[in-house]
Amino acid sequence: MLPMNKEKAIQLLKAHLDKLEREGFSDSWQVSYYEYVKRFCGVDSMFYTTTFNPNVRYNSVTQELAIKKISARELINSAINHINEFGLYKKPKNPFIKSVGGAALWSALGVSIFAGLPYAYYLGGKDEKESSKKQIKKEMRDSMQLLKNRILLLTQPTKTESDEDSNNLKGR
Repeated sequence: MLPMNKEKAIQLLKAHLDKLEREGFSDSWQVSYYEYVKRFCGVDSMFYTTTFNPNVRYNSVTQELAIKKISARELINSAINHINEFGLYKKPKNPFIKSVGGAALWSALGVSIFAGLPYAYYLGGKDEKESSKKQIKKEMRDSMQLLKNRILLLTQPTKTESDEDSNNLKGR
């Protein structure tokens, strides 16, 4: 379909109104009207959902066609005014979630969650484990250093008075 602009749509509706005046109300005219209105105003618009007096009893076929012609003329003029004021109907774009479907979306979501949880746990816990390992190594290193220093202090001979006396004798 070619893109339609507001002016072209109004021109087509006016031409359809002229056709109504020239040829009168007919089933083919009505079908064309609904096709135009569906495209220009949408299927939810009152211009598309309105019927041409379906529940009215007429005295004759000519009276019926005359009343339907008046009704059609009013509807087309209203549609033209509507398009002038609000522009053409734009069909809403179907969001991805609606186009995929609920069952497929929920299935994919469930699979990705169950597949992703262990991996996320592994990655999330890895940093925590690494940092706790580093902390433990550091604490062990510090403890070992303290222990080593204490052992060295304990194994070194202490200077006693007798050692000092022997050192004094050697120096003489």
